[in-house]
Amino acid sequence: MLQLAHSPMLSMLNALSEVPRVNFIKESDSFGAERFGVCVWQEESRYVIRAELPGVKKQDVSLQAKDQVVSIEAKQEAFMPQGVKVWVQEYLPQKSISHQIRLPADAQMTEVKAKLEDGILMVEVAKKVPEQKSIEIL
Repeated sequence: MLQLAHSPMLSMLNALSEVPRVNFIKESDSFGAERFGVCVWQEESRYVIRAELPGVKKQDVSLQAKDQVVSIEAKQEAFMPQGVKVWVQEYLPQKSISHQIRLPADAQMTEVKAKLEDGILMVEVAKKVPEQKSIEIL
């Protein structure tokens, strides 16, 4: 039988293997977290927002654009199968989550487009075109 020499590293690894693990995701949360994943970037003529909304339907998403803030709210209804009289367990309560994204002053909040496909909401906000002004030289 092969015996390993005693080492401090081996002792530490053995001690760590006995530490209880903690799950940071709440089981009762239907989205898996208090907020949904959001990425925001800018391109030459627009700002783009990508929000991950798995399992959310188009009619359950509210999108508002006002005062340089884009607000996304998503609702997910509890799963209620027809004909079931007794629940054994339920992990999908009705859930409503939201996220607000503040955009820079050059975001044109009247020019917003949005599309939800396969659980991904894509929002495009046009940038204001800088006004060029001719200046008379005296």
